[in-house]
Amino acid sequence: MAPLSLLHLLSNEYLLLATTPYLLPTELLALALCSRSYYSLVKHSRSVWRHLNLSVSPHALPATTTGSTAIVQRTQTPLYQTELNQLLTKPFVLRDVKTLILDGLPVTVELLYDLLSSPKYKIQLLSIRECNLNEGQLMLLFQYLVRTTREKPPTLKGCYWFGGMDAPGGIFPSTYKQKDPNEKGRFIKPAKLNDDWVGILKACEGTIAFDTRLCSGPRHEEGDEHHLEPKVASVRLSKNCTGCGSSPEARKHGIHRLPKVVVAPVPVTTSDIRVACKAADSEDILRCETCVKNRWCERCGKWWCESCVGERADKKFVSLDCYDCGMMCSDCTRCTSRTCKSCRGEYCRVHNEGADNNWCEWCNSPERRLRREL
Repeated sequence: MAPLSLLHLLSNEYLLLATTPYLLPTELLALALCSRSYYSLVKHSRSVWRHLNLSVSPHALPATTTGSTAIVQRTQTPLYQTELNQLLTKPFVLRDVKTLILDGLPVTVELLYDLLSSPKYKIQLLSIRECNLNEGQLMLLFQYLVRTTREKPPTLKGCYWFGGMDAPGGIFPSTYKQKDPNEKGRFIKPAKLNDDWVGILKACEGTIAFDTRLCSGPRHEEGDEHHLEPKVASVRLSKNCTGCGSSPEARKHGIHRLPKVVVAPVPVTTSDIRVACKAADSEDILRCETCVKNRWCERCGKWWCESCVGERADKKFVSLDCYDCGMMCSDCTRCTSRTCKSCRGEYCRVHNEGADNNWCEWCNSPERRLRREL
């Protein structure tokens, strides 16, 4: 029996689904130049372009490499944007794309409108994190997609916009360390916390899932004594309160009944929205910073719910001893805070680079240390 060739192996749809998402688009196009058989495979197979990752992260590329620096500068030019549009408008490229990642690219809202509103394309998952887009026009686009007068529901089921980028693996390779999707704490930059997104998230609820949702804290409910207007959640907390081991969301609604949230990283081998929303941290509590003020440790992630605070709403469970560490609980403060034996001043052991467990940075300098020895 003759051994199977590479072409026979790649002709298997299951192998294509499992391998092509890890190849760069330039590598797929280079494969098509090998022969007419490979060209036909790349052009006509519906599994080759199902997952298209074109992301590029300037801060992830080595700054000392001249070629990488030139590549980053080239992405900001109108010529590169034209080339990107030409690639995305190739019929055999976007015909079967269901997951499209454009993180960090100079895309426009007009291009996204063509991709999401045209019946020719079937994009289900879209990632446009850290793209320099016009937010007002982007909001109008999502309002148009979920309008009540539409004939059919939009094909888009999930959009990554608020969070940070994953490790880029699209146009340019990189040694950037993969972000831990289970990492707690702030996951949205303050610049993206526009109150206008509140109405968009409400309108898209149940139709398009984003990488965040509205804050689910009880203070945002009608009738609460300290009522707050709806806000976009920007802090990811563990699902259990440190004090009672539960949460108001779990006791009243149930975490599974809250609006679904797509979780990073973007799925590679599937475009199913259920997989994108089902991850290790999909049951975490998402809150705005106002709802966890003075009740959330930024170092270890502990937090205390409104029931544990009780009548003393002004009680502080955390304190600010180091601006770099942020608000910390008493356990973290004991781990990081020290008192200098010489000047009796308090300092952070983590962020005071020249300090040790006994002396602060100033008293531990060579001159001061020599003076103590004399």
